[in-house]
Amino acid sequence: VNTIVSQIESSTASKDDVREIYYLAYLAMESHSALEESQQLLIKYLTTYEGESASVMGSIKDRAAAGVVGAIKAPFLSFTGSKRSRIRSLSAVQQLKTDPLYAPLYNLLGIFMHGDMAEFSEFISNNGTALKEFGFDEAACSEKMRLLTLCSIAAGAHELKYEVVAKELQVSLDNVEDWIIQAIMEKLIEAKLDQVRQ
Repeated sequence: VNTIVSQIESSTASKDDVREIYYLAYLAMESHSALEESQQLLIKYLTTYEGESASVMGSIKDRAAAGVVGAIKAPFLSFTGSKRSRIRSLSAVQQLKTDPLYAPLYNLLGIFMHGDMAEFSEFISNNGTALKEFGFDEAACSEKMRLLTLCSIAAGAHELKYEVVAKELQVSLDNVEDWIIQAIMEKLIEAKLDQVRQ
């Protein structure tokens, strides 16, 4: 699949042909549970629609939503590190903001990209069934949001108090070390624990 994609990218193929290859390659990778590759291909596909008319954009709304779902399901790939996705800035995704069906999904994307656990909890309170409607597991999303929140509060901080971490993650003080260790194991943060000073 990657060879075909590389060849089409370096050829003089039409925009429609490039789109079709990206989308078919996305489907192939998705069917083999290659989450990172399939998500990258779907983003490339959606990028080809920049500058298109509203009617053309409307025809790919479901595919744009699939890209958002994929980004949220793989937040460490999508929202951290050097491969940070620009999915929210894509016109195909921007159209979801005002769509009655997809507006909650667009808002959830914003929370995963720039929000914290408190905003996520508020989203759950106000959009009770939205997670299930879009195929998300609430416990898995909560776990990922806690880790993303930990990354955010740890960024640039020399030292964090356990009580601050507990408050931001909305967990008990006894669970703080577990969350920090999990973030270290996922290679999301570098940290040392000081159990005496907490």
